[in-house]
Amino acid sequence: MNRGHHGAPVRASGHLWHQLFAAGCRWRIASLDPTRVVRVTFSSFQTECGYDFVTAYDVSAGSGSVSSTPIARLCGNRTAHLAYDVIVSSGPALVVEFASDVDVQSAGFTAAYQLVSPCAPVGPNGDVCSGRGTCVSVSGGGLRCQCNPTASGTMCERETAGFAAFVPRANLAAAYLADADAMVLAGGQRDNQVLPFDTLQYNFGSWSTVPVTLPGPSDRYSHGMVAINSTVYLYGGIGNQGATTDLWQLTPGSASPQWSRITPRPGPPGSVAVTPPPLYWPTVVAAEDLGKVFVIGGLTLQSGYYSYSRLLFEFDTRTLVWSQRNSSSHPIISTSAAVAASAIYRSASRFIHVFTEYAVQSYHVPTDTWFFDPIDSLTSPTDPATAIDPRLYRSATLFGDNYAVLFGGQIKPVTPASTARACYTDALHIVDLDCWSVVNATSLPGRHRMGHAAVRRGDDELVIAGGFNGVSQSDVVRERIALPPANATARAACRARTWCARSNDCADCVAKPGCGWCGDACVYGCSAVTSASSCPARVPLALGVAKTGRIAGLATVEFGAFINAPDNDLFIRFDSDDVGSGDPPFTVSVRNLPLNATFSTQSTATVFPSTDARRFGGTAGPYPSRLAANRMHRV
Repeated sequence: MNRGHHGAPVRASGHLWHQLFAAGCRWRIASLDPTRVVRVTFSSFQTECGYDFVTAYDVSAGSGSVSSTPIARLCGNRTAHLAYDVIVSSGPALVVEFASDVDVQSAGFTAAYQLVSPCAPVGPNGDVCSGRGTCVSVSGGGLRCQCNPTASGTMCERETAGFAAFVPRANLAAAYLADADAMVLAGGQRDNQVLPFDTLQYNFGSWSTVPVTLPGPSDRYSHGMVAINSTVYLYGGIGNQGATTDLWQLTPGSASPQWSRITPRPGPPGSVAVTPPPLYWPTVVAAEDLGKVFVIGGLTLQSGYYSYSRLLFEFDTRTLVWSQRNSSSHPIISTSAAVAASAIYRSASRFIHVFTEYAVQSYHVPTDTWFFDPIDSLTSPTDPATAIDPRLYRSATLFGDNYAVLFGGQIKPVTPASTARACYTDALHIVDLDCWSVVNATSLPGRHRMGHAAVRRGDDELVIAGGFNGVSQSDVVRERIALPPANATARAACRARTWCARSNDCADCVAKPGCGWCGDACVYGCSAVTSASSCPARVPLALGVAKTGRIAGLATVEFGAFINAPDNDLFIRFDSDDVGSGDPPFTVSVRNLPLNATFSTQSTATVFPSTDARRFGGTAGPYPSRLAANRMHRV
């Protein structure tokens, strides 16, 4: 690895097998002319995402000390983003470091530097001040760029939102207030440093700072924030003192807006008080029509280490009571069950769809039931290339009542094959949640990032703020989203498949809008049975507790078993006490499973291992929770 001469490349190997394992290199680039700055560009860049970094630091023109805050910290396959990876020092010197670990080897990078005037024409068009400012003289000699309000950097190389208080940040939170047509943003981190907690309001033409009256929320990032009517709710996150479990509310439109901490109330008499543990990177989503906030997963401290949570909590903003809901999740990918995930709630179906790294885990609120689908099952029926690849830190935003817009994210580097993928993506997918397919796959060039905030404004505008792509961002991106024209016939067919067919029993079926129980099946548009009171009786089952009873001839009893132990094998046994009576054996069946478990005997048992496909359903059925026993003759 050579420093090179003025304008020559700084190389970190041009071949896969030449990049050093556990390498540590440092270059100090300086100009003898104090009016010059250092400008670094890349012609190739491919390192292990999240582990092998090229980091650039400013150097003080006066003392010569190196800044502790990096200008940029780049990693991954950045081939598609080389035009945007421009590093410029603020003075005549720059330090560049490269560090790699011993695990995954990549092609490395090739960089070139120039010692130029801040007003030098650069780029393919020879723009002065990157086309975002004007060149002015500096007293004492030299030139500098005076950037437009929406640009920053020595050569105006970075876009900004044009509001000084909105400093570059990632892992922030945001919520949209429809009645005020405003986006509220709060907290975040910059280059691994926790920012002082602040609250900003963007009115799509003007900015303001919402005063934070102490005591207010502590400094934090990786928290969640949602809006219900005109009130903003903030939960969790992590700061210098560790993860938090506090819940706050803010009404920005009030005469004296301020954050107030919510003190939860106890539940009904005899109930056990529930409070979520301290969490950061939880998935927080609001069901505005229900007045509820849901907190899913996240990282929590256990035995001195942060570990993954599978828990689901519900906060009722009307009663101020926390409760814990069914917290089952798929065991094989439980480490990404709901960490750095995003979610949307659909009032049309009352489903919460959680977009995790490898899966979409859908929770039906009325029936307290989870469903599971691999993330790469979301493809266009006519173009498999639209498949969504695994990502963390992406955003999901609901458009209309049945489309999710997914944007950005970061890959999780686990194999050498992942080095060929972009570390931070600019991909945008529009997902039809009824038909479970991608209807549009595009990108926002130059907007690649993770850890950003995103909201929907009006019917067709996606608003993205902040994030990180090797450099912390302080811009706001506004993108129009075009949805396909409505097709009622196709929509009904899709809902029959994704809403109704994925039902465990009659009561589960009729809780889904538009579904009814007909001919021992859940059918969209069926009106035979649409009320749970007309469904077969449900009998709850508990682990290790025997249930006894009698079934009349030709009758059916639904046994409901919510097993919150997805890593454990499940053993089910049914016995009949009429051995020798001459009656035919009874039948036990497990509904809606790809490998239909049906067996007939007077004494029968079956084991569902923790990895058995019948326990998780995949794309063909739901997370298992119902058993049905049918007896053809009187017991």
